[in-house]
Amino acid sequence: MVIPDNGNQKVIEILSIIAIEASESYSVIHTINHHFLVSKNLKHFELLLADNKNFFRSHKSWIINMSNITSYSKSKLELSIDGRIQAKLFEI
Repeated sequence: MVIPDNGNQKVIEILSIIAIEASESYSVIHTINHHFLVSKNLKHFELLLADNKNFFRSHKSWIINMSNITSYSKSKLELSIDGRIQAKLFEI
């Protein structure tokens, strides 16, 4: 995936993405080592990753890489991703 980064173009390996979080009309791409703020909405990334079965839109504000889920809380409706990020799930 190619994203803008400080006036340049940065190549991010898809498998290094832990999650993508909505932040108003921006998105925060969480990778193993960095976080990138990108001026694209979450729908853009949902369409871009539609063919990749590892990614799942768990909530209106989150796309997660399911291979990095470390725990799940049914009572809180949250996922822990890579032991560092708490992502919300859809309310049932």
